[in-house]
Amino acid sequence: MFLGGTNWFSGPSFLKKDEGAPPQEKIFGLVEPDLDTDVRPDSEEPFLVADLQSVIDRHQQWLTLLPRVKPFYAVKCNNTPAVLRVLRALSTGFDCASKRVQTMTFDSEEELRKISLCHPKARLVLRIAVDDSDSLLRLSAKFGAGLGLVEKLLGLAVDLDLTVIGVSFHVGSGCTGSQAFQKAIADARQVFDIASVLGVQISLLDIGGGSNFTSNCEESGPGGQMMYYINDGVYGSLSCIVNDPAHPPIQLLPHRAVGVGEVRYCSVVWGPTCDSFDKVSDSAMIPELQVGDWLLVHHMGAYSVSLSTDFNGFERAKVFPVVTEETRRLLELRHTSVKKQPGDTSVGQKEYCAL
Repeated sequence: MFLGGTNWFSGPSFLKKDEGAPPQEKIFGLVEPDLDTDVRPDSEEPFLVADLQSVIDRHQQWLTLLPRVKPFYAVKCNNTPAVLRVLRALSTGFDCASKRVQTMTFDSEEELRKISLCHPKARLVLRIAVDDSDSLLRLSAKFGAGLGLVEKLLGLAVDLDLTVIGVSFHVGSGCTGSQAFQKAIADARQVFDIASVLGVQISLLDIGGGSNFTSNCEESGPGGQMMYYINDGVYGSLSCIVNDPAHPPIQLLPHRAVGVGEVRYCSVVWGPTCDSFDKVSDSAMIPELQVGDWLLVHHMGAYSVSLSTDFNGFERAKVFPVVTEETRRLLELRHTSVKKQPGDTSVGQKEYCAL
């Protein structure tokens, strides 16, 4: 971010790739070799670095911890092409809204009747309302059928000759208790039992999202208060501050080593627009910054790109995907081994070399 000059960058683990280089060279060493870009250390434009290795590592962690649960990536939260290509290479499923999908949810009679008219061959999943009281962003007030309606809805699906294949629920975003999932799965079990009695053979359980695997920490210091203006804010890549209550608190980190005894100041940090609503933080504990310093913001994946705007004439931050050379080669091999469909030009070695 630009501190009236201060630039910023977001990405979880890229600094480990070249520990010996000076701070700014570590960033630009990642984006310069293979990308045609005008971003330089003296640039005043914000940009994002997408750490594709982080995507791969988390996918592997999911498969290790939940081997029976196939992940479906929510495209709406970050549709960066390179991220989608990597997930496709990993054979991940995709959760999206499109006229061409063949599997969809329903939670009311009206939806079933519309589906019977517009897409009678669709594979349907009954979404149920569950207890989401432990979540920061609750969804069951808007989506999901109560258990008392399940038998009626499944019966109507049978009468309309529609195919119901499963049950889904969502405990809400930022769920803080595992009991919510336990109770929701128990409710889903009841739906399976009701379906069995009606002769409806369902085999899929969609457990939605909402898991909160992050932890928060606080810092304090003896310094006074400072105020900074940077070149990205809540109308840009940091929209999660106001739009996503489940997002962990934003941490602004200087792109340099901070001494153990270095004074940290309680700092007010503003975004670049004319709107006083554009405040990134009113209590960031950071050491004193100078014009031209860089700030890092980690874990800015979901919704940071898809909800950003160009309000007030400030362009959206560019995204530069990065990945280790070893993983890059593996992706290229896997991609080129996939048999192409007629007319499909989206998969190939040349495309993956550029990521």
